[in-house]
Amino acid sequence: MARFPQTQAEKGSQKWIQKLVNDKPEILNSQIWSTLNFSEKENIQWLSPQKNDDYAEYRDQAFLKLLNVKLKKLPLDEFWPKGGPQWDALGRSTSGKMFLVEAKSHIQELISTLHAKNKDSVKRILKSLREVKKSLLRD
Repeated sequence: MARFPQTQAEKGSQKWIQKLVNDKPEILNSQIWSTLNFSEKENIQWLSPQKNDDYAEYRDQAFLKLLNVKLKKLPLDEFWPKGGPQWDALGRSTSGKMFLVEAKSHIQELISTLHAKNKDSVKRILKSLREVKKSLLRD
């Protein structure tokens, strides 16, 4: 299982997402409600990083299991190579909306680069990103 226990962070985005999820989820939720125009009745349950779960972060099949997601069309391992994103926070709303959070505390962290080295993994990532882009442009 791709569950990664963490220590209580002392700085940076990891510290702040841990504090928000565990101590002040209403602040995080209110920002989500206002930004995405959700009703405040849309309660969000934060599943990670929970203090009582060693502030664990999840990736690969483990994050889907935590969110109780069943992929019917395409298994995750056919869509994305093993060792995918390790999510800083995961949540689920009362209506079933899912929140996959990658926390950032500095503008420089927003710059993303492809770290995969395996040629097959790179091909799969690029193919999957093209499929997602095509799907989003249809909607």
